[in-house]
Amino acid sequence: RGTISMAPWRTETELMKLGTYAMAAWLVYIFASRADRASLLLNALIAIGGLYAVYGLVLASIGTNQLQILYGPGATTHVVSGPFTNRNSYATYAGLITLCAGVRLVDAGLGVVAVARGLRRTVLALLEYLFGRGVPYLVAAAFALSAVIATGSRAGNFATVTAIASLMIMSITVGMRQGRGGWSAGVAVAVFVCVAGLFAISGDFLASRLDDITVLRSEERRVGKE
Repeated sequence: RGTISMAPWRTETELMKLGTYAMAAWLVYIFASRADRASLLLNALIAIGGLYAVYGLVLASIGTNQLQILYGPGATTHVVSGPFTNRNSYATYAGLITLCAGVRLVDAGLGVVAVARGLRRTVLALLEYLFGRGVPYLVAAAFALSAVIATGSRAGNFATVTAIASLMIMSITVGMRQGRGGWSAGVAVAVFVCVAGLFAISGDFLASRLDDITVLRSEERRVGKE
């Protein structure tokens, strides 16, 4: 019989998936209508995303990944993809978890650090928070961002870095309006240093993939001239 789809079964499957996503979004909207439940949901996402990152990094450390577990050796190279089979999809997910954990870390610590008076007390309050109540958010953000970098996904890393930069710009803008521009700028500098450090530690694979783009474009220009 005639159909308007090249693959009716796949069309039905994708419609089912789309309906599932819509229902999940509606449940989240209902669940997060109260501030306490929204906070619980955000903490749950951060915890789950942090565990996903640890899982992916552990698999990479023993020379495998999720795709090889499901489809056997030779399915793909040893890249970090967490519990996902596609590293680009996982890079996007882990990037969102990085943002959630980072925002939660700053938001929960702002009230603790901002009330301190004087540089010495401020530094002590910050260290006490980071190695106390802030440890779960700090660890989750660090592992999630490390996982994003280790995936080697160029689009995923670009999207994550762009999102972090946009968030910092908005934070500084809002902070200046509220008379806390110095705090916002300080947080932005600290985030930049941490991100740069993680890229320096975990960015070898990503750097090699970026070099591939440069080499490919140079080769294309050479062939074009010939």
